Amino acid sequence: MTKRELVNRWNSPDGQNVLKAVLRALKRSEPLGEVNGLEMIDNRFDLRGATLSTVKEQRTIGTKEHSLTQTTGSLKLKNADIESIDFSHADISYGLFQECTVTDCLFNETIAKEMDIYASDFESCVFGKTNFAYSFMNKNVAGNAGSFRNCKFLKTNLKETIFSFPIIDNCIFEDCELEGADFDGSRMRNVTFAGDVDSPFIRGYSWTAETSLFWIFNKINPRDYPNLMENIDFSRANIKDILFLDEIDLTNCKFPATGDFIMVNNVTKLFPKLRDIVVKEWQDEDKKYALSLIDNLYYSPKKQGMTLDVISTIHSEHLGKEFQERLDQLIREHNVDL
Repeated sequence: MTKRELVNRWNSPDGQNVLKAVLRALKRSEPLGEVNGLEMIDNRFDLRGATLSTVKEQRTIGTKEHSLTQTTGSLKLKNADIESIDFSHADISYGLFQECTVTDCLFNETIAKEMDIYASDFESCVFGKTNFAYSFMNKNVAGNAGSFRNCKFLKTNLKETIFSFPIIDNCIFEDCELEGADFDGSRMRNVTFAGDVDSPFIRGYSWTAETSLFWIFNKINPRDYPNLMENIDFSRANIKDILFLDEIDLTNCKFPATGDFIMVNNVTKLFPKLRDIVVKEWQDEDKKYALSLIDNLYYSPKKQGMTLDVISTIHSEHLGKEFQERLDQLIREHNVDL
C-alpha cells in the first residue's frame, strides 16, 4: 500500500472502530491480539498510517515578544506495555509515554513531534526518518530516566530534543538531524554515531533533570547518575560541531582521524595558557574575540574540569577566516605539548 492508502484505510467506519479498540487496549495494557480486525505485518501489529494522537489543547506562555506555545495531544499512555507494533507513517505527535515499556517496535517515517516521554524503556526498536523534533526524549521521574537499548536511530529528526539521563546502550545514531539536540547526561555505553553530527550537546551529568517532586519528595542529585561515555564510537561521524560539557570524560571514545575539529589534549592546562598569550600578544578586535571565545566557549565554567575535548574549526562567518585560522593555529601549536 502507498502511504496515502495506509492513512486512508483508518478513515472508514471499520477502520475507526479498530483504532478505538486499539487505543483502548493500549491504555489498559490489554493484548492487541484480542482486537478484532487488527492485522499483522512482518510479525508486528499493523498500525501503519494510523492517527493515534490529535491536538487536544494549545496554550501560549509568555509575552508577545517571547512566547512559547505548548501543545497537548490526545494520546496518553502510562505504564503501558507496547510490544511488536509497526507505527510506520503513524502520527503520535504531542502524545505522552510515561513509564511505558516499548519493545520490538518499528517507527519508519513516524510523526512524533513534541512528544512527552518520561521514564520509559525502549528495547530493540528502529526509528527510521522518525520526526521527534522538539520532543522530551525520556525525562526523569525521580531516579528513573528510562532507557534506549539495542535501538537504531536512522535519519531521525532529533532537532531541539531534550533528554535527561536515560541509559543509551548498544544504540546507533546514523545521519540524524541533531541540531540543538541536548543529550544532557544520557548514560551512554556502546553507542555509535555515524554520518553528520552537527551541533548536539552531550554532558557529563544532567542539568535538565527534575531534581525533586513538589520540592520535597524523591530528591535526586544528577551527579549520582554520571554519563561515563563507555565505548562511544564517533569514528564514522562527520563532526561539524559538538559541545561536550559538565566534566565529561572522553577517554573511552573513538574519533575520526581527520575532520573539521581539533582534539584538545588537556583543556585545563591549554586554555589558561592561551588566554595569557592572547592578553599579552594580541591586539584590538582579534584580542577581544579570542578572549570571548576562550571565556565563554572553550574554557567556560561548563568546560572546566574536563581533560579531553573536541573543538570545531567551523565558526560563524562574522569572525572572519583570517581570525579563525590564526586562533586555530595558536590552539594547535600549544596543544601538542600537553
